[in-house]
Amino acid sequence: MTEKRVRMARLVAVLTGLAGFILAIATPLMPVAQTTSTLNWPQGEQATSVEAPLISYLPHSLEATLPCQAFAELPEEGGIRAATIPPGAPDATRFGMQVRATSTDAQVIIRNGVVASVPRDRLTACDTLDITIDKDAVTTEFTGVTDDDEAARTVREGMFMPQVVGIFTDLD
Repeated sequence: MTEKRVRMARLVAVLTGLAGFILAIATPLMPVAQTTSTLNWPQGEQATSVEAPLISYLPHSLEATLPCQAFAELPEEGGIRAATIPPGAPDATRFGMQVRATSTDAQVIIRNGVVASVPRDRLTACDTLDITIDKDAVTTEFTGVTDDDEAARTVREGMFMPQVVGIFTDLD
């Protein structure tokens, strides 16, 4: 009877091993469901802050087109045109993106670095600010600002992807 039990144990061990091997090979072939999130702003023609509650994203890519006229709507001392983390949050500029105006410049700040800066008085000819970020680079362009101005279009290579908690602004 012990020989019969040993034979049964071997059979169970071989079948379990084969099942484990087949499942290990099949695991990479299993279907994957990926969620794509989109945050559209402004919502309902209102350029007010929008939160993505309880979620912090580090997107694969980010594209933003902002009208330059909104810089004129900000107070003379400046303010936030758009930010991906609330401006009062700890490390907001360290991890996020801010499109802001100072008293003299319009700036794009991503992950604690000024990526683009154009004097506010040059924005009268500007139509839109286009920002494109992917895993390899960030490109900013103040369209309508003269082509001979190097600050109007910038390309910075590297990983500049900001965290996105929502879209926040000082505009009403």
